[in-house]
Amino acid sequence: MRPGGGGGDRDRQALVILEAEDAVRRFAPQLVKGETLSVARVQTTRPKYLVFGANPETPVCVVQFGAFDELERLHHILQRLEPHLPALIPKAIALEPYGRGLHAHIQGGLAGAPWFRIRQECRTERRWMEILNLSVDALRQLQSAVRKEGCWTRTVSPADELRTQLQLSLRHISIPDDTVRRVNAAADSLDCLGKIESQAQHGDFALNNLLIQNKVVRIIDFDEFGMTFMPYHDETGVALSLLALAPAAVNATVFDYLAAIRQERRDRRDGAGLDEHLPALIIHHVVWRLNQSRDRRREEVKAWLVGVLCMLASHLIRL
Repeated sequence: MRPGGGGGDRDRQALVILEAEDAVRRFAPQLVKGETLSVARVQTTRPKYLVFGANPETPVCVVQFGAFDELERLHHILQRLEPHLPALIPKAIALEPYGRGLHAHIQGGLAGAPWFRIRQECRTERRWMEILNLSVDALRQLQSAVRKEGCWTRTVSPADELRTQLQLSLRHISIPDDTVRRVNAAADSLDCLGKIESQAQHGDFALNNLLIQNKVVRIIDFDEFGMTFMPYHDETGVALSLLALAPAAVNATVFDYLAAIRQERRDRRDGAGLDEHLPALIIHHVVWRLNQSRDRRREEVKAWLVGVLCMLASHLIRL
């Protein structure tokens, strides 16, 4: 279903766009009230369809088609979290069988500028760092909501988690030997933590999954929520996304972003006992993200992540 895949793919995309509009009119008619609708497909690992009504800037809802188990999980997450974060994360609206063995999931649309518009409008490094601060503030609100629910905490062994992710990545990704040694050293440095209690991470907390309106940041794309419970995962994600998407006017390094987040944690006196282990936790995020990028269509992303892993390991982990 990627552009350029031939006439059959284009016909299929057009059909699913019509189906997205049909799903909204059938399962969430209260959102559209007879309006003329337009639909935009967003290319992600799991394609989503933004449905617009009279307001061309803000979708009335977002439609996703898929297997019931996957979408039921997403529906449950949003149902539990959205009451704590009204209008800051999508509201779960409907989950209904649609046909061809698929279900349709409908969630509310949110206002705010997407990453590419934020990037276009950013003229200074100071403004880019302000976006980092706003993003981290939104993350803290999400983390607070997750804690309030109480059902998304788990005991994890950070050392074992990192070793598991490294072994998984080595099955399908070529990583330089020196970097592998440094990642193993990072895992060894986590052994002293034993098992710790942590909470579910968003999983893909990045600028491309945020919508920004003035100083309000809204969070979308909860498909990877709870797939890892490793602390500092989401903070690292937003730092790496700001590095990858930075406009030409910004010369900040990933270490500048991480230092700012680290200082924010210290100012809040958060993360006691983990501060000295942040380099290894950052390494875990990159290896974990590599394992989410095994699809052959994501070779460019994978190559970039390997480069980031090598750079971070050489700077952060001593042998």
